[in-house]
Amino acid sequence: MAISWITAFKAIPWGQVVENAPTVLRGAKKLWGMAQPQVAGQHTRVEQDVAELKQEVLKAAQLIESLAEQNARLVEAVEILRVRTRALGIACGMLLIAFIGVAGIVLWK
Repeated sequence: MAISWITAFKAIPWGQVVENAPTVLRGAKKLWGMAQPQVAGQHTRVEQDVAELKQEVLKAAQLIESLAEQNARLVEAVEILRVRTRALGIACGMLLIAFIGVAGIVLWK
């Protein structure tokens, strides 16, 4: 069976509630006074953690930037080596053709 809200509010001893309100208020103020330094300390720790995280993010960004620069230099070096390897291959091919030509001339004599 459900009790209606009106019936529930009629059952509350409102005189005692009003009489004990100052005691409850003093207890709440005392509890808040004890909890406030802890809240302030936690706030300070959170700020320190945020500052540390910002530093870590900055360091990570610097590392990523450095790695990107190194990667760009590496790509440039690979491109230079690719061009040189191709030129060397062409030169070796030309030398091979010249060697075969000279060998052919020597053998025909």
